[in-house]
Amino acid sequence: MKKGRRVVIAGVAIAFALVAGVGANFYVSEADKRAQKNEDLVEAFVAGSDIPKGTTGQQAVGSGLIVKEQVRRANRPETALPDTSSIATQVASTDIPKGQYILTSGFVDQSKAAPGLADLSSGMQAISIAIDDVRGVAGFVQPGDRVNILHYSKLRTPPNAAADANTAQAQTSFLAQNIRVMAVGHQAVNSVPSTTAPGAAAPAATSSGLLTLEVNATDAEKIVMASQGTIYLSLVPKGFKPEIVAPVVDVVNLGFARVPPTDLIG
Repeated sequence: MKKGRRVVIAGVAIAFALVAGVGANFYVSEADKRAQKNEDLVEAFVAGSDIPKGTTGQQAVGSGLIVKEQVRRANRPETALPDTSSIATQVASTDIPKGQYILTSGFVDQSKAAPGLADLSSGMQAISIAIDDVRGVAGFVQPGDRVNILHYSKLRTPPNAAADANTAQAQTSFLAQNIRVMAVGHQAVNSVPSTTAPGAAAPAATSSGLLTLEVNATDAEKIVMASQGTIYLSLVPKGFKPEIVAPVVDVVNLGFARVPPTDLIG
């Protein structure tokens, strides 16, 4: 009996040992899995919503367009942005769709941002004109400004007509009003800082002989034809409303003769 009892006790002990061993092994295995899982998760910045080209890093972070997420280490690109502070004054170099990783190349200095006209209004067209500083408000026109376009032209007279001091030989008129300047040279609206830091100097005027304007189809035709003569710009304030101006008396080469003043306003 004693021998049988010892055999039973030994069997129970062995069983307990096996159970304990299996439990310990399971615990260690699960701990390893949890550790491995935690080790594989890292932080990464992603686009919480679509980020338009030209958006500053500060705007994107402040408005929740850039969010921090836990992602698998294997999925995070090597060029993933490590810190949003480095892009505060930079701008998105291209449109960044929702869910995409924010890369170090996704934001660039504003001086290196590629010019673009992505914000061209529906139904409008972009057209460029060449103009010097004298006729272009001394180079003070900046992207985003509003301008009026004036045109100077000589009146067409019969070749054999006698000189008449009472007959005008030239005409100046408003061609279009309240036209938005989309770019000056290769500097577009979305590459211009929206604010100036306190105490910082205001941006210097950009002197360039090339201006890109946002116009409708009719004004585009007028500008192309008027460019064969002489064009002047006048800079107008924000909120400017087109004014009723005197009609063109006789500018045959632009086709404005006897057109009511309201039809001359762009």
